[in-house]
Amino acid sequence: MSITGSSGSGKTTLLNILGGLDGSYQGSVSIKGNELRKMGDRAASRFRRDTVGFVFQQFNLLPHLTVQENVYVPGFFTNRKKKEAKDRAAALLDRVGLSSKLLAFPKQLSGGQQQRVAIARALFNE
Repeated sequence: MSITGSSGSGKTTLLNILGGLDGSYQGSVSIKGNELRKMGDRAASRFRRDTVGFVFQQFNLLPHLTVQENVYVPGFFTNRKKKEAKDRAAALLDRVGLSSKLLAFPKQLSGGQQQRVAIARALFNE
């Protein structure tokens, strides 16, 4: 999917609404049978954790973690075992062409490589 538009047209607002981060809108939004506005804070957090993957403009990679660890950060908030999380992260990094960078740190990567790490992290709970 692609969301395009000129600056100020509401792309970020739309993504914040779909991600359950913004409840100040008219109408209703339902994703996978969940009415977003009716969710409490805990349910909204679970929804984001289990359903939504974010890729931020600044990537928000943790500098003290390796590339692989950055990708499996979402696994810290689930019941996923560490080995399973590491294997999932390695597979995702392979999909984005970064299998040789598992043990590198974000500062050792180009901007494009950092973006691919952020994409892999967003797909972790896919």
